[in-house]
Amino acid sequence: MNKFLLIAGSILFLILIYSVILSGYHYQLDNDEIFHVNVLYQIANGAHPYTSFFTIYTPVFHWFMLPIYILFGPTFTTFHVLRVLMIVIFALRVLLTAILVRRIFSTLAAYIFVILMLLDPFTIFSAMQIRPDNLMLCMVVLGFLSLQAALKSKNTKYFFGSGVFFGLAVITII
Repeated sequence: MNKFLLIAGSILFLILIYSVILSGYHYQLDNDEIFHVNVLYQIANGAHPYTSFFTIYTPVFHWFMLPIYILFGPTFTTFHVLRVLMIVIFALRVLLTAILVRRIFSTLAAYIFVILMLLDPFTIFSAMQIRPDNLMLCMVVLGFLSLQAALKSKNTKYFFGSGVFFGLAVITII
């Protein structure tokens, strides 16, 4: 009976993951995403944020994505590849947060977190879009993981690492 529940639960979990990734990839192209790719276009053509054109975002997120834009240029392929990159960052963020939840609480709490996170409707709406929020939150979670390790081991390298990740989060999106 327990093997059956484990297999059935695993199949349902894989279906949920597949559904979330598919929904995130095929979600409509939002005007924010077009704006961020336009900023990439400006930077790739030699313009400088805040001097050549105005943006409310720091250029860190755009510098992060610039190699993909340079590789694929101003095509729809760029949008697709960037959306896949955002899905990978989202998956990494969920995995890292699950590790953090497991370290602080329990394995069961980590499983519950992942299921609830994947069932959140805003996951489809904004968590996998071409937006700096996704990268910033990944940096925040890495900062918390490093801080948790620092508090547990009293190792100054982890304290420094947490400061670096929190600092990267701040300059990714203020």
